[in-house]
Amino acid sequence: MKRTLEYIFEGFYRDPLRDQRIPIQIYLQDHCRKELGQLRNLGLIEDYEREIDGEVQNCVQLTTLGEIYCHNKFYIENPFARGTPQFNQNQSLYRYQRAGVQWLLEKNAKISDNMIAYALLGDDMGMGKTRQIIAYISSRLNNGVNYDYKFLVVVPAILKTQWIKKIRLVVNNIRLYVFEEKNSSLEEFWNNLKKFDVVLISYAKLRMHYKAIFSYIEWDAVILDEADKIKNTSSRNLQAAINLLARFRIAITGTPIRLEIGDLRGIFMFLTGYPKFENNISRQIQDATRDHVSKVMGPQRQDSVSNSELCLLQFANKHILRRTIHDPNFPIAMPAFNPNHTVLTLSQVPIAVRNNDSQETIYNEEDEKFEANPLENTYILEMICSHPLFYEYISGLKILTYNNTQQTITDNKTNQQVPVNEIIKQCNKLEATINIVRLMLANPADKVVIFVHWLPTGFLLSKLLTYLLPNQIVKFLHGDTPDDKREEMIDNFQTKRNDRILVANIDTAGVGLDLQVANRVIIYDKRWSYAEILQAVRRVYRVGQNRAVYAYYFTTEDTIEERMEQKMQKKKVLLDLVIVDPI
Repeated sequence: MKRTLEYIFEGFYRDPLRDQRIPIQIYLQDHCRKELGQLRNLGLIEDYEREIDGEVQNCVQLTTLGEIYCHNKFYIENPFARGTPQFNQNQSLYRYQRAGVQWLLEKNAKISDNMIAYALLGDDMGMGKTRQIIAYISSRLNNGVNYDYKFLVVVPAILKTQWIKKIRLVVNNIRLYVFEEKNSSLEEFWNNLKKFDVVLISYAKLRMHYKAIFSYIEWDAVILDEADKIKNTSSRNLQAAINLLARFRIAITGTPIRLEIGDLRGIFMFLTGYPKFENNISRQIQDATRDHVSKVMGPQRQDSVSNSELCLLQFANKHILRRTIHDPNFPIAMPAFNPNHTVLTLSQVPIAVRNNDSQETIYNEEDEKFEANPLENTYILEMICSHPLFYEYISGLKILTYNNTQQTITDNKTNQQVPVNEIIKQCNKLEATINIVRLMLANPADKVVIFVHWLPTGFLLSKLLTYLLPNQIVKFLHGDTPDDKREEMIDNFQTKRNDRILVANIDTAGVGLDLQVANRVIIYDKRWSYAEILQAVRRVYRVGQNRAVYAYYFTTEDTIEERMEQKMQKKKVLLDLVIVDPI
């Protein structure tokens, strides 16, 4: 539609660099009489009657689609302009953050009539990527140009409140519209959007409304936070994001590579706006790229990287800005980081599953099935390492019933109440975790976040800790927690001194959140991805942390967790394949 009618609207009539604007209705009637029928057919204008000097005259006015079309048209003709961020009092950026904002502006300045620009801000977790993005938007808005800029920021739902607070804290010239509507029309949204500069939306809401609303508007920039959400090239998140109109696209992630170099593919599909972007990138692999991969992975393992992956990595490194918290020139003195990796044995205590077999017996039988069909049985072996009772959970049985009033736990298989101490003794990892929590409570200023992967693990831990520590507040934050309860949990943990224990699902709370009020982290459920664990730990060990941080990891020997640890150590080097820029 835009290309078909481009010749109709002449850009001079509403020059964005001048204050005077000719009303578009007058312009249409004076300059486009021959095209009015075409405009009506396309739904850009509609007829109406109004009284002028006592006479009723036929007039035309823009429809919602017409207004959006004009916005898009003016956006294309508007020259790139920048200003300086309008910071609130006592707010500023570190030198490396200012350099990040300048890098984004320089990338943005490369837009042309026929080409989009893009950037991947890949700074280490906890270095203030959100603040850099806010300052970038503020500087684009504060440039003296008479044009209504519109930015779309897409974030995981759990991070919406954090973004709102930071925008209000850091700058004073962003009019923010938080899109939370379940049912909305294009007309309703557009009328609301006129009053705002920045739209903040969750990935879930974008998936729901991108076809009917968000893909119609040409955005000055579309910004995706936690861009890992689009690394899967067949995901609905990527499908929604790639269909948005914008000549400048920004992706934000502290872990550009999580499991494999191919994780970059989905991110750059969005950034370039072209699903087959790899067809147009250089296939000539530079010596510098090979040398870098060899240095990171070692001469023996570099052969495991295919030529297509090398080309992708080479292309990606040209568009990524990545600085790390370990840079010797990092301007902030970070406290000590103390990792504690404990190797545990499987409990020998008989358990109430399958004729009182030991956990080893069950594990060994499932391990044989794993060798025959690894994909089907992997999660079974992982869950058994978290607690042997979860073997029954896999078969669809609700293992335990928690009675909060009577403070009892009932085994649903035997219908008998189970002593808490018996459940603890059945799993060495559980016992070690409880001991760490008790140690933490000895220091009144300490707080702990326990990250789990499996929902049964989280429910079991939160219930047991509540029974064992009746004077403590224990909450479990997971994907099914309602948004209002989720925000309340996080806020209470961050602000209330007696709210000291947070059990959190790593997929829900392992990215983006600021939890540096805690100084202890426990990774309970073993994961395959080093980047996933690093993301979780950096919720606590990040800029703003002023106490030593203790991180606890477990590996159950002679189980699949040993394989997971080996795999994780191999994957650890992949993140280093992204070239790091000096601070």
